Amino acid sequence: MNTNKVLSTFVLIIVLALVFSACGGEQALTEQQELSTIVATTLTAMPSEPQAEIPAPAGDMQPLPTAECEALAIEMGQSLALTISNETVPVERSWSGETGSACQLIGLGNGNNFKSIFEPSDAVKGKLESRGWSNSSQLPCLGHGGAGPSADQSCYVNENKTCEIMVTLEPIDISLCDGVDGPIGECFGILTPEQLVYSIRLTCAQGKISLPLQINQPERIEFAAGATSSQVQAKLVRGNPHQYVLAASQGQEMTVILNASGAATLSIWGLDGTILISDLSASSSWTGLLPLSQDYFIEVFSPGEGIIDYSLEVTIPSAQTITSGQVFPRVEPFSFGHMQAIAIYSVPPMLPPEFPVEAGQPEIVPFEISEFPGAYEFSLDYGIDCEGAGACHYGIIAGMQTTALIPVGTSNLPFEAGLAEQVTLANNISGFFVDYACGASCSDATVWWIYGGYQYMLGLKAGPRDTVIALANAAITNSIP
Repeated sequence: MNTNKVLSTFVLIIVLALVFSACGGEQALTEQQELSTIVATTLTAMPSEPQAEIPAPAGDMQPLPTAECEALAIEMGQSLALTISNETVPVERSWSGETGSACQLIGLGNGNNFKSIFEPSDAVKGKLESRGWSNSSQLPCLGHGGAGPSADQSCYVNENKTCEIMVTLEPIDISLCDGVDGPIGECFGILTPEQLVYSIRLTCAQGKISLPLQINQPERIEFAAGATSSQVQAKLVRGNPHQYVLAASQGQEMTVILNASGAATLSIWGLDGTILISDLSASSSWTGLLPLSQDYFIEVFSPGEGIIDYSLEVTIPSAQTITSGQVFPRVEPFSFGHMQAIAIYSVPPMLPPEFPVEAGQPEIVPFEISEFPGAYEFSLDYGIDCEGAGACHYGIIAGMQTTALIPVGTSNLPFEAGLAEQVTLANNISGFFVDYACGASCSDATVWWIYGGYQYMLGLKAGPRDTVIALANAAITNSIP
């Protein structure tokens, strides 16, 4: 007999009796109280069936602390620009036999989000490495196995914690590939971005590690005293990428060149997780300006079979080296530190020895108003607190790489050829003077010229023609040997 069913029927009869007796006045109320007491006593005395308990995760491994999983989910979502789900899944270390559970973070995207499986994989790797995790060559590390040609898999460890990254690419419906001959990659090529599904899984657990890990510790690259480049040579096998790390400063230009006897690619990222170049580029070289002062990681990976020989050369010129054989002011017009802010853009500055100001005025300080490789543009201000404001604006300087024969303007200031007066500057350089205009305020009078593959511009707010031209001549004579 089902005891609970009998009990439910009994309770229903009691409740109906209470309803009908409620109209019987004070005596009915007393009976109601008595019946309530009977029901309560009966329920207490009846033996209850045991409730099913949620078992605690069993095994040697447990999920990472909730706060750590949630923090990883937030960073993963920000890096991939996806919504990330979080669940607990069973796991097993294939190389040690340990079992347990882990938190698994999952993001889903399509061909509009990513161009290859390596793009989201590198993004997640960068986040883990920025948190101090190290790459391990033991795969699969949490039981997911078999990456294959349309998946990328990697294992990361941090003390007693393990994370596995698995990125897979599949058609949204496998029937879309019916009739396509060859490997699955042939099908991907004919599908629209919306018909491709990228699945990014980050599975993380903590617990005792019974076997020693084969951790790929990055090799630190250091330059010899006075050197601006360093080269390493090594052998590489598929599935065992080599990692290097070096410290570099914001704004420095770094060039990385990989020469290999077989198929090999580069990926480069910063300690903060910023990706400079990913595997999807299939590139063997990279040049660019570094966004932050920090450690930068370089990974060499071989997708092919067998052993290959390779050499990796990293070059980071100093500002002095960048301008070697080019123009550079012999006398710097700014106080210490400001010249470096200009020179980092790989354009040799051409500046006068000083910017004259009236007595009692603050020093002239450059304030950056545009930033991209191969060009600089700075507002010249009275004092460091001005930051480009019109009331304390003194003038402007700019320089950029160019192949043009006449000025082409800057990112903020067009070259108004119709208003330009052609003038001859020092060293017989052809220049162009553009007068200022006044409305609510006055603009800069500017002089433009081209020398050695670079365009230069110098201006003064409402500056007289002769004064601005004289300042441009002073920049030329102070900078050309």
